[in-house]
Amino acid sequence: MANRTLTRIVAGAAISLLLVFAAACSDDGGGGDDNGSGAETPRATVERGTIGGAGIPSNPRPGRGLENALTLDDGIAMWKERPASEDRTGVTDDTIKLGRYSGASGPTAAFEAFWDPTLQMLIKRVNEAGGIHGRKLELITRDDQFNPSVTVQVVQQLVEQDKIFAMFMPVGNAPHLAVAEYEIEKGVPSLWTYDGQANFIEPESARSEYPGLLADLLNGKIMADYVLSQKPNAKVAAIYQDDSTGKPAFDGFKYVIEQGGGSITAGIGYDVTTSEMTAQARQAVDSNPDWIMYYGVPTNAMNMIKALKETIGDDTPVILRGLLPAEGVSQYMDGVTYVQQSIVDPMTAPDNKTFDQLKAVAEEDGVPFQLILSSLALGNFEHLVRVLELAGPDLTREGVLDAMEQGFDGSWTCSICVAPTLLSENDHWTYESARVLKWHEDTKTPEFRTDVLDYETSHGKGLRGNFPEFPCKPETCPWKD
Repeated sequence: MANRTLTRIVAGAAISLLLVFAAACSDDGGGGDDNGSGAETPRATVERGTIGGAGIPSNPRPGRGLENALTLDDGIAMWKERPASEDRTGVTDDTIKLGRYSGASGPTAAFEAFWDPTLQMLIKRVNEAGGIHGRKLELITRDDQFNPSVTVQVVQQLVEQDKIFAMFMPVGNAPHLAVAEYEIEKGVPSLWTYDGQANFIEPESARSEYPGLLADLLNGKIMADYVLSQKPNAKVAAIYQDDSTGKPAFDGFKYVIEQGGGSITAGIGYDVTTSEMTAQARQAVDSNPDWIMYYGVPTNAMNMIKALKETIGDDTPVILRGLLPAEGVSQYMDGVTYVQQSIVDPMTAPDNKTFDQLKAVAEEDGVPFQLILSSLALGNFEHLVRVLELAGPDLTREGVLDAMEQGFDGSWTCSICVAPTLLSENDHWTYESARVLKWHEDTKTPEFRTDVLDYETSHGKGLRGNFPEFPCKPETCPWKD
């Protein structure tokens, strides 16, 4: 039921621009906050790398039509050679073979209609420009129907039959939970996985796993921090999707609100199949809050706001997860506060040339284009290209993991990111920044309510050390040393 609703959300034309991140990975099963366990991927025995340390001459090569976003440069390589004992599965003299699983025939089919064609289009541009260190990219996407039992079969095929080098941008909370331990055991890097749960992120036991979303738990903290900045000791009613997407966000929100001296007047979970949100809105209003927080899929958000404004006639301030107002529904967003999660959009970055370039390239290649979904694929792809360039011409799995931990040092920002990418041995979260905005329907523009907010784990502002589930352990919080 939840999955059918998710498909309907994305397919609806009036709502399509509302999607940002985690709705893609909403599911009704799997989860918990247990961290992954499995065979540790050995640390490389080579010296710590530096960007450009391989001594390869710089040779910038823009991807055709995407000059603002996609530039290859073998000169940034960190190592020229890696130890002979390292794993080169999926790498030949002229090819790097990557894999991904996603529900092309299941509830995420509406996403895949844009994601896989966009990724293949971007790969075409990289290969035309000479590839990465002379190798062309190959991406095999297999349909897992967004069904974890099928995901297991698909991943085994990708790893054991297709012999991929790494996973790139696989999709789904529950599918990822079903295969993460296997990936770790096999030493297969899983890069920018679309799973917003805080599972399998402990570098000491899951070094090869890298999320491609801002954590739902952290989303809750961002929203709570803003509410408390506006109303100290705020009383808040929270309406949340009661599954593995909404529940962690509510838990993070509640924890931060209560730590900050505020209180939750009502915690109202709802099933994602709910089509009418008046009862939940009424329950929130009747609890007499200073603010109302909502975390869930966009259609229910609009139904909830409509009920507040039209049915109940209430004007309590509302804060939502990341949304973009779309034609036909934006009137309900007037005066509503929302979180922009890590990626900019044309309304907040009108001078950014990337969006027009991406659209033009898609039209040239006859590829389906949807502004937000296509841009999300591009953002992750920019990161992939950079890490493969950083890892150098002697590409190994161990080398790409070293490049992930050492090469994203905060000196580089993707073309549509709101902040630089900063990763480390203790920080595997690519997206840990946000801005809070308020929508104004009369001008159809957002108002920036904050500057870019830093929630970097590497700065001590992320999950680690700020939630009971993620305590500082020896050597895991170097910012406290």
